[in-house]
Amino acid sequence: MKIDITYRNINKESHESTRNAIEQITERHLTPKLSTFHVGHLELHVTVEQTTKKDYCVTYRLHLPPKKILVAKECHHDLRTSIQEVTSELTRQAKRHRAHVSGRQNWKRKGRDKRIEALYADIQRLQPTVEPKTIQETIAPLQPRLEEYIRHELTYLRNNGDLLPDYPSLADIRDEAVARLHIDWHELDSSDEVLYKRLLREVTSILSQEIEQTRIAANQVSLDDTVQPDAMDQAEAMVGEESEEFYQPDEVLHIQDLIPDTHALTPEVSSEGYHDHFYRYLAGLPILWRRTIMLVHKEKLSVDDVAQHILFISVDEVKRMLVLADLYIYERLREAGFTPPMENTTEMFLRHE
Repeated sequence: MKIDITYRNINKESHESTRNAIEQITERHLTPKLSTFHVGHLELHVTVEQTTKKDYCVTYRLHLPPKKILVAKECHHDLRTSIQEVTSELTRQAKRHRAHVSGRQNWKRKGRDKRIEALYADIQRLQPTVEPKTIQETIAPLQPRLEEYIRHELTYLRNNGDLLPDYPSLADIRDEAVARLHIDWHELDSSDEVLYKRLLREVTSILSQEIEQTRIAANQVSLDDTVQPDAMDQAEAMVGEESEEFYQPDEVLHIQDLIPDTHALTPEVSSEGYHDHFYRYLAGLPILWRRTIMLVHKEKLSVDDVAQHILFISVDEVKRMLVLADLYIYERLREAGFTPPMENTTEMFLRHE
């Protein structure tokens, strides 16, 4: 993939190191996600500029077939952090576009429908006395709360590219979780809290399976794809093309660079900015860390319940993830210029949401 970089208000001495950082980060994170689009023919347009507030803003523009232009922009006072975050955002967009082009959600939904039908058939065969209507009426008061949790999970997973944009849907996850509940219905306590914990357990299991299947499918190569040209042949064919390169000015001065932005809010006084940054860093956590935070601080479950009945890991591991996740978000907020509480950053924020 060819990378074209435009510098604005960046010292010439920093151009080479900036290019090296961009090439290194994109090669590691972005290029592998573009393998199905013939990377050799793609061109990434990058703009690196330093604003009047001394922030480094990095913008990526990438055209992907058939007719899709991906654009991502991130600003940070540290240039490498801006490059990492904008690369992460464009990688997420590329994964979503690849899933959309392949149309995987269509055939996966057909497979899910057949699996649910088979599950209900097994339930009726093994437990013919279980009335689905009775179960639905029992868990009806829990459905709004359950759907809210599923909606949050799907939003995070889709935005990070761990699930397809349109599959599975909220109804898909909810219906399968309820169907699984039928299997052990006679052995369950009918109290709302017990049923809700069991539903969360099933939802977590279903989402984990969907994530794994999505990752496996993403690494598969379609037989319809054309074979990419050999890298060595491409390199040999490009010998001598250096003479076709032409001079482009590295620095372009714009009138907006000369006018200070007096109306811009600083991070300390912009509560909306704090909100956006918090959820961005929360979404950037490992799936298990974020899920643990949401179950403990958002769903108000005890650490023991989360460890033993939902995630099936040790209590110490749950506590460790809560501490590490809290420290990570705290430090990222500080780097962004905010002053979060020194302890229980995530708990205090989610408590007021």
